Amino acid sequence: MRPPVLRAPGRRGVSSAIATVLLVALAVVLVGATATFVLDLDGALTEPAPQMSVSATVLDDEVRFTHRGGGSVNGSELELVVETADETKRVPFADGRLDGTDRAYTAGETWRYCQRSTTGERVTLRLVHEASQAVLATVERSAEETAHRGLEYQCASTQYQYNGDPGWMAFNLTNYGPGDLTIEEMTIRTDGAEHLTETSQSVAVYVDADGDFDYYDPPDGYVGFTPGTDLDVRGGVTVDFSSSGAYRAEPTISDGTTAWISLFRFTDVNGDPADMAGATVTINVELSDGTTQTYTMVVPTGDGA
Repeated sequence: MRPPVLRAPGRRGVSSAIATVLLVALAVVLVGATATFVLDLDGALTEPAPQMSVSATVLDDEVRFTHRGGGSVNGSELELVVETADETKRVPFADGRLDGTDRAYTAGETWRYCQRSTTGERVTLRLVHEASQAVLATVERSAEETAHRGLEYQCASTQYQYNGDPGWMAFNLTNYGPGDLTIEEMTIRTDGAEHLTETSQSVAVYVDADGDFDYYDPPDGYVGFTPGTDLDVRGGVTVDFSSSGAYRAEPTISDGTTAWISLFRFTDVNGDPADMAGATVTINVELSDGTTQTYTMVVPTGDGA
């Protein structure tokens, strides 16, 4: 944004119409500072920026912005600008994961976005309030190595299409050990669809446990139901790999292995394939050792994260 040029009056005669001085406040707020507002070049006051302070953390598999204090703001009003040596991209707030059950970004909450970086890579992040174009936080840091243990969601989910139709969602779980882990049950809940519907093309829930995409071979796990069977995912449906449906098998993910989980396909209230872009999906995984892991993910609005 370039500020207007103010011209000094001439030596002879001064017009009765005095030029309006346009004040342009450029808000570039560093991490932990309080946001302000800007004026546009037409002199009209834009929407005031939220008065809030934000801190940021950069890891090799995600970035995090924590609301440290001040007013709340609806996540739909925010976007993230990510700059690395290879790319610059603008990310809708909806493509990340916000603490809490509503869309309001309030003090104490953290927003997470799947940003893959090489440990030590320099990453610049700007959290922007779109209406005012105020930068609420700016941070430039080298990505830090993430500490891993157990079965972890790889901060990546994708919506696929089958014959041009949406409704197919996949994500990864990596076993960082120690030891192998076997999944006994999986509970699936989402706000983006009514049902998970079995089709003749694929089983509704499939775990490619060794990530080799060689299906229906151990240690993969899957549960097949009668084609057309609907599993209600609005309140959460639990699939028992040892007893639910047919062709069942409990998937075992070896230490150090990344499993690929396919859910096909989600359908809407009319039974049509559901567009899962932007949907929140919560997965509870019960392991054979008696522990339960919960993973909450947001299906990206683009090609995946």
